[in-house]
Amino acid sequence: MNILLCSSTYEGITHGPAKFANLVMQINELYPEHEVRAITRDVEEETPNSIYKFERTYPPFIGAFWEFWDNRLFLDNIKKVSKDFKPDAIVFVDAILGYKSAKVFKGKIKTVGLVNDDEYINNKLSAIKPTKEWLIKWKSRQLEKRAAKALDVVIGNSNFISAKISSAYQIPKSKVKRLYKSIDISKFDYVEHGAIDTDKTIKVFFVKNDYKRGGLMELAESLAKLSRYKFEVIISGPHDHQKSTVENYFSGKQNVNYHFKGKTQQQEVRQLMDSCDILCVPALREGLGVANIEGLAKGIPVVSTNAGGIPEVLDGEMCGWIAEARDIDSLAATIEKCILSEDLRKKKSAAGRKRVEQMFGHNKMLQDLIDIIS
Repeated sequence: MNILLCSSTYEGITHGPAKFANLVMQINELYPEHEVRAITRDVEEETPNSIYKFERTYPPFIGAFWEFWDNRLFLDNIKKVSKDFKPDAIVFVDAILGYKSAKVFKGKIKTVGLVNDDEYINNKLSAIKPTKEWLIKWKSRQLEKRAAKALDVVIGNSNFISAKISSAYQIPKSKVKRLYKSIDISKFDYVEHGAIDTDKTIKVFFVKNDYKRGGLMELAESLAKLSRYKFEVIISGPHDHQKSTVENYFSGKQNVNYHFKGKTQQQEVRQLMDSCDILCVPALREGLGVANIEGLAKGIPVVSTNAGGIPEVLDGEMCGWIAEARDIDSLAATIEKCILSEDLRKKKSAAGRKRVEQMFGHNKMLQDLIDIIS
C-alpha cells in the first residue's frame, strides 16, 4: 500500500503532530510491504522519493483565511507527487488541511485526517465571544467540521477526542477511529527516581509549546502556595520571544525560581526528565498529552490534570497524579501528595512504564494506523 502523508509540521520535533509524522515514516523500515512518502513545508531540503517540500506563500490580505489557501497548496502538491507516486491513501496530520483533497479524490483515493485536540470543536456559535481569537477559531471549526464530513476516515488521538468528533460534528461513529499517538520506546531508557529531599530545591519539569494551554501560569501559582518547599521550574517548549510573559508568571514568588530553556531538542528533553524530580504539565485542555507518555516511559513521576485524554494516558491515577484542571488549590495539593509519597511514586512509575509498553509503543501505533487505512 502506498501512503502519502501530508503535514504542515515535520522538523519541529517538540510539537506532537511533528513527532507523529516522523514516526509514521518508520513504516518504510518496519513494514516494507508498504511505502510512505511525505509532503510538508517544514524541512530544509527535500529527500528524493521520500519527503517533498513546498514553499508557503500567501496572496495579499489572506489574513485569518490562511487554512483555505493551505488546502489549495496541499491539493496542488498532492497532484504533482501523484504523477510518479500513486497513493492508495492520503493521510493528513491535521484534518483541516484535507478538506479540498477529500472532495477531489472522493471515490478514487482514500483520505484520512487527524483531529489532534478539541480546540476548534469547543468554539460553538452558542459560546460566542466578541474577540478576534474566538472568530478565527469558529471559522476553523466550520472548516474542520466540513473536512470531517468529507474525509473517508477521521482519527481522534484519544477516546475523549473521538467521542467529541462524532457528537459535535455529527459524524457516524463507524467513520471515527481512535489512534493513540505514541513514542519510540527504544529511545526512552527507564530511570528509577528516588527520594525527593524536601530540604533541597525540588526540580519540576514543564514541557509544552503552547505554555498557556499547558497551564504554566497555574503551575507557578500552585507552587507558590507550597511555601514550605523551594522549587525550580525548568521550562521547555515556548519560543524565546515569549520569555517575558513567562517571567511575569514567576514574578514575586519567593519560593519558586525558573529556568527558561525555550525550544529544546528531544535528546535534551529526555535528559531533563532524568534529572528533574517531577514532570508537571497541568493542561487546561489536551487531546492526549504525549509529554506525559514520554514521562511515564522515562520513569519520572507525572502530575497532570483531568483535561481531555490525559486520564487515558495515566490510566486514571494508576500511573500518576491527577488534579482538577484550572484549579490551583487542587494542583498544589496534588503536587504535595506526589512529593510526600515515595513508595507510591515508585509504584506508579513502574506501572507507567508498563502501560507505555503495552499501549503507546510506536510499533503498535503504526500497525493500528495501517489497519485503519487499509
